[in-house]
This record gives sequence, C-alpha cells and structure tokens, in this order.
Amino acid sequence: MKLTALLTIAILSVTSGFVTTYAEEPPAVDAQPEETKTEETKTEEKPPEDEIKENVKKLIAEKKCPDCNLKDAKIRPEKKGEILDLEDADLSKAKLEGAKFIRVNLKNANFTEATLKGAKLAETNLEGANFEKADLEGANLRNAKLRTAKFPSAKLKKANLSNCDLSEANLEGANLESADLTFANLKKSVLKKANLQKSKLVNANISDADLEGADFKDSDKTGMTNNPSKKK
Repeated sequence: MKLTALLTIAILSVTSGFVTTYAEEPPAVDAQPEETKTEETKTEEKPPEDEIKENVKKLIAEKKCPDCNLKDAKIRPEKKGEILDLEDADLSKAKLEGAKFIRVNLKNANFTEATLKGAKLAETNLEGANFEKADLEGANLRNAKLRTAKFPSAKLKKANLSNCDLSEANLEGANLESADLTFANLKKSVLKKANLQKSKLVNANISDADLEGADFKDSDKTGMTNNPSKKK
C-alpha cells in the first residue's frame, strides 16, 4: 500500500515538473509590432514634392544645389518680368529631369554630370555653362544663349538646339544624334568626334568649326554654311 502511494506521488511530481517546465518557456515572438514600427518609419519620410520645393528654395538662396533632386521643378523668379539670377550656380550631378527654367540667368553655371532629360531651357542665358558628361536627351534649348558653353561627352540625343548661339562652344565627343540644330550658330565651335548622325542642320552655320572625326551620316545639311578650319 505504501509502495503504491509512493509511486503515485512520484508520477504526479514528474508530471507536475513537465507542466512547470512547459509553462516557463518564453512566449512566441510576435513579429507584428516590428512591422508596424517599420510602417511608421516609412510614413515619417519626407514626400518628394516637399523635398523638391526645399531644394528650389536652397538653389535660389545659395546658388547651389549639387547632387540634389529637382525633378520636374519649376525654377523662376517670384515676380513677372523679373530675371532670376543664378549666374555661376552649382548644379553638378543634380537630378533635373523635366525641370523648367523660366526667365533665369544661368551664365557660367555648372551642370557637370547632371541629368536634364526633357528639361526646358528655352531662351535661357547659358553662356559659358559647363555641361560636361551631362544627360540632355530630349531637352528643349531652343533660342538659348550657349556661346562658349562646354558639352564634352554630353548626351544631346533628340535635343532641340534650333536657333541657338553655340559659337565657340565645345561639343567634343558629344552625342547629337537626331538633334535639331536648325538655324543654329556653330561658328568656331569644336565638334571633334561628335556624333551628328540623323541631326537636322538646316541653315546652320558651322563656319571655321573643328569637325575632325565628326560623324554627319544621314544628317540634313540643307542650306548649311560650312567653311571648316579642319576638314574631316
């Protein structure tokens, strides 16, 4: 009888031990709070529109905004009839896809390695501006002042450069494939090794330009004035 009681107590003790051990195991980690925290962090991030507005203000105030986001921004003076002076501005490596510059002076501005795909720079003063290795594919620069501007290795495919003053500009190694250069003044410019395939050079002036290694394949040269200092 005593043996049976002892065995019963032992079994109950062991069973109780298992129960206690199981009860003391840490509860499963609920991943939901962490996900919620991540979502809250994302919500706190600044919207792109606010970032672009702040960058425009910075550019106007400091005349510099290198490597910043100005995609689709409208950059213009506050009052009608005024000219926004951004001479010597630093916009190197800036993201300017689709940006619109309205009544802005960008003389000697730095656009080195900037992205200006589809940007609107028509009738803008860009004399002496530096566009080295910049991407201006499809950009509108119609009637822009680009005298002595620098475009070495720049991408100007399908860009509108009609009626532009590009005299003495450096376009060495630039890609001008299918670009519109109608009535453009390229006198004394450097077009060395430039790609002008399928470009429109109707009534353009390339007198005394350096055309060494330039590719004019399938370009429209109707009415073009050509008196190059160096022939191909």
